[in-house]
Formats: sequence, structure tokens, C-alpha cells
Amino acid sequence: MPEEQNGLHVRGLLRGAYEKLSQTHKNKEITFSNSVLTEIADDSDYHRTKKGYMGYESARTFQFNGKIWVVARGEECGSYPAEPYDSDILALEFPLEGRITKATKKELTKKIRESSYFSNSLICGMADGNLAVSEGGRFGKQMIDLLRPKIQDFIAQKPEYDRSVILASTLQYPTTRCMLYKPEFADFLAELFETVLKS
Repeated sequence: MPEEQNGLHVRGLLRGAYEKLSQTHKNKEITFSNSVLTEIADDSDYHRTKKGYMGYESARTFQFNGKIWVVARGEECGSYPAEPYDSDILALEFPLEGRITKATKKELTKKIRESSYFSNSLICGMADGNLAVSEGGRFGKQMIDLLRPKIQDFIAQKPEYDRSVILASTLQYPTTRCMLYKPEFADFLAELFETVLKS
């Protein structure tokens, strides 16, 4: 979705926060030969398989308080069950010694695939622009505690929905206007990620 004049769409927001974290901290980029997928939604039955995924093209390694973290920005892909989602930022503690080898990449790919249903996501952006965290995920409670008191300050436009229709694929109202955020929210989010990964 294009970024509008009066604010950042959630994908631009998460991209901005990821870039800010990368600019302010030394990191190494890891590029995957194929997009690494982790399952986020499933509407399969006996007759067909319909799954939604978050896909990661690359990741970056950071060091916070002596721990190595791999942080990656994903975008939704796969079948229609992924439609309510837009993108996320995933973080994995991953010990790396020296250079990144084929074996390292293979192990990292496996760990990302196992991070299904946002279990290792710092934050997730929804298609309507809302932000979400996985309550049962590794960072859920901490992210909620840090975000809740501040998020209202950064909203540039609240989402609106067409309540006369329900989408058959998602059983939700279609979004007529997405949530938009003030550009400075990206810097704030990057600081939040750092706080969480340092704790």
C-alpha cells in the first residue's frame, strides 16, 4: 500500500524502525537465497491446504549486552489466510562465531521457520494498519507494557471500516482507511526494540 501524505502506513513504519536500528548499531546482513517462510495462519481442511506465511528475504545480526540477536523484517505471503496481516519484525537469539557459513544459514533458516504464529516477533503490523503483539510470544508482555502508554501520541489517522459488508475470506469488515502513524514513531519503535533486546 502506498504511503500517504499525512503519515506512515504500518509497513513503512516497521521498515523505518528496522532501518533505524540498523543505522544506529553495528550489524552484519545475512541474505537468504530463497525467502524463508514461517506459518502465521491456516484455513486448511480435508479437501485443500490454505496457509498464510510471513516471508523473510534477509536478516541482520546485532549484539546487545553480549548476546547475538538475529533481527529480520517479514512481509505476508501465501494464501488468503495471511490477508489480515502485513509485516512483522522477528528477533532470535542466535550464537554466531565468526563468519556466516552455509551451515549457519541452514540452522538460522530452521529457527525462523519454527517461529510460527509470531512466537518470536517483536511486533506485527496488520493489513488495516494496526499494530499487534503475540501475547504468548517471547516479547509480548514487555512490548505491550512499553507501547501501551505511548502509542496514542504517534497515531496520525485512525482506521475506518465499511460495516455494511463482511469479507468472505477473513470474516472482517473491509478497511476503507488504514491506520497511519507519525514518522517519528519509527525512531521510537527502534529504541523500544533495543530496550527489549538488551533486557
